[in-house]
Amino acid sequence: MIVKTELKKKTMDDMINRLRKLGTKKALRAPAAAVRAGSSVIIKATRPAVPVDTGTLKKAIGQKVKTKRIYATSVFGIRNRKVTTGSGKIKNAVRYAHLVEFGKRGEQARPFMRTSYDASAIAARRAVIAKMISIFRTEANTVRKVG
Repeated sequence: MIVKTELKKKTMDDMINRLRKLGTKKALRAPAAAVRAGSSVIIKATRPAVPVDTGTLKKAIGQKVKTKRIYATSVFGIRNRKVTTGSGKIKNAVRYAHLVEFGKRGEQARPFMRTSYDASAIAARRAVIAKMISIFRTEANTVRKVG
């Protein structure tokens, strides 16, 4: 289960052009930091919504930020990770997360990923934009002091 979020290309292109003008290393890493901030908002909204039996599924929710030059993509979902429960069983949340989210024969669905994403998508976009603005301001101030 992977959910992907994107900003409009025109908005991102404008931000990237501004980053290139600044030219500092921190400014060029800004998209990854901003995308990570947005994903964190969604993950914080998702964890409380997870139905808990052993807690393995809740612990397995995570994110991975991929960068290519100055473009960044964040993928968040259930990580492929084996966890030993309190009773000594080894569980991998990837194997049953979809059954919890969508249900199975005889069991009702208990959605947590999609509902949390829908509820926090706007807040995540705001967090991305706020992080980018914050980085722009600090880098612009740095450039002014140096120049």
